[in-house]
Amino acid sequence: MAPIRLCPPGSERLNTLIPPCDALAFLRITHMLDSGKPLLLSDGESCLVAQIDPNSPAWVWTRNGISDETLAALLESLEAMRLARCLSGIVAKGSFIRLAALAWDAALHRTQRIAVYRMDRLIPKSAPGEYLCGADVPPERAGALLGMLAQEDGVSLSASAQLEMGEAFSKNRHAFGWRAPDGTIAAIAKRADAGDRFSDVHSVVTDAPYRGCGYAKALLTKVCAQILEEGRVPMLYADPEYPPSNAAYRAIGFTEKARLTALRLIKKS
Repeated sequence: MAPIRLCPPGSERLNTLIPPCDALAFLRITHMLDSGKPLLLSDGESCLVAQIDPNSPAWVWTRNGISDETLAALLESLEAMRLARCLSGIVAKGSFIRLAALAWDAALHRTQRIAVYRMDRLIPKSAPGEYLCGADVPPERAGALLGMLAQEDGVSLSASAQLEMGEAFSKNRHAFGWRAPDGTIAAIAKRADAGDRFSDVHSVVTDAPYRGCGYAKALLTKVCAQILEEGRVPMLYADPEYPPSNAAYRAIGFTEKARLTALRLIKKS
């Protein structure tokens, strides 16, 4: 096993080892590298940790069947981060969570369960309206919808932050929208490619008055059909405790493949 090494924020990303064994790691790390220089921790083969800043949870990916030795080495490195106040929480699979709960001198508070979906086959859905590319979605409208999505995740965005996100959405060639028959942009979504095999579908949001009309399903059908035509496999992350969106994903052919848990570190009194 290669030694696990710590790459602090600001280090060159090209000097960071990323494991080829876990395709899901590539999906998540693509988003992180595009948005900044995260802290990365990897043995180059079996595990990976990615973190944008000390106030965000670290994403921990471990290969199925990873050795106890590797898990222990990973935990030791993360413990050093925690003691240096560079770690506020983790998102990980069960085996590592159980080990961390036993080893860390801190309480682990579960904040969210995350379902990982992969498309087995596309079940096309249609709805009245029009499929749009991101450039055809006004930044103000895209920002408002992304602001709604952030609010559902417990984050409040300022008007300027929403507009900034909306402008980025409209410039993204992998951003898409759905215009309802009344002319309103009712739903939006994005995709992010990772390697030659997978594409992550994310930022899926439908305006509240238009939910239940099938617009998100129709939009995702178009996005996923494009991904499949390119020889890739669509994937996405979802909150399993929110039935409407999960039902929509399953309806167009997504199947849950894994569960992750988000945990927050809390000092014991």
